[in-house]
Amino acid sequence: SPYLIQINLLSIHKDKILTIEPGVIMKFYNSYGHAGLKIEGTLNAIGVPDQKIVFTSFFDDQYGGDTNGNGNQNSASAGNWAGLQFTKDATNLSKLENIILRYAGYNIGTSGGAGIRVDQVSISLKNSTIEKNLQSGVLLLNSSSTIDAVSFLDNEVVPGYTPQDGVGVYIQGGGPQIINSYFKGNIYGVRMRQW
Repeated sequence: SPYLIQINLLSIHKDKILTIEPGVIMKFYNSYGHAGLKIEGTLNAIGVPDQKIVFTSFFDDQYGGDTNGNGNQNSASAGNWAGLQFTKDATNLSKLENIILRYAGYNIGTSGGAGIRVDQVSISLKNSTIEKNLQSGVLLLNSSSTIDAVSFLDNEVVPGYTPQDGVGVYIQGGGPQIINSYFKGNIYGVRMRQW
């Protein structure tokens, strides 16, 4: 670790499970910002408090060192990569716990960018930090996901984009549960609209 993902959305196919071990750092890069994980199966990323799992930009020197060789001048920015995208074909069994996810949100689809995009399935996200992403930290589309003890920090505005500008959690339909969570530095903590 760190592992560098340089291709367009790396897919976890239907009926497949990817388990990421505590302490792993995954960095994402390609010249168009399309790098990320597309989950059509199950993703289990369960860290522990002193060995969090990190998903971040290739340009982020804070985790995994100076992978881009620019002398520790952190040049990461929101939208450097596409984030984690749970498709409507994914299972409802994915668990993310003790993760840090930052600098994602490059918009590939039509629903806006997000660090984590969950489309018509449900995930469990606990004890984590979602920060410095473009548009939304988490985008829930007709999802009944559980979010517990998550910090949403400094998710950023995109000039000219509405209505998902700088939102911790954007909810469009579904019945998610958000408890014990903290919001700071976002334009909106939580935004909701009908499906």
